[in-house]
Amino acid sequence: MLLLNGHIAESLLLNPLGAILLVALVVVPLWLAADLLMKKESLHRWYAAAEHVLRQESWASIPLISIVIVNWLWNIVKGL
Repeated sequence: MLLLNGHIAESLLLNPLGAILLVALVVVPLWLAADLLMKKESLHRWYAAAEHVLRQESWASIPLISIVIVNWLWNIVKGL
């Protein structure tokens, strides 16, 4: 709610991954709608490629997992 009300700094302090999630929640449906209208499968191809990389290259998931762990630690430390 903070991000939607324009309080960007407070929003990022509360939950840094919230901004990324908000962008994804806006971009993915628009991308899907564009694919449906243009009868393309670019979102599906992108998802399949990303999934393939994450399954085949075990190192590729380390940055993503690290981001989630750092976010958890941030919220734990912030709560103290």
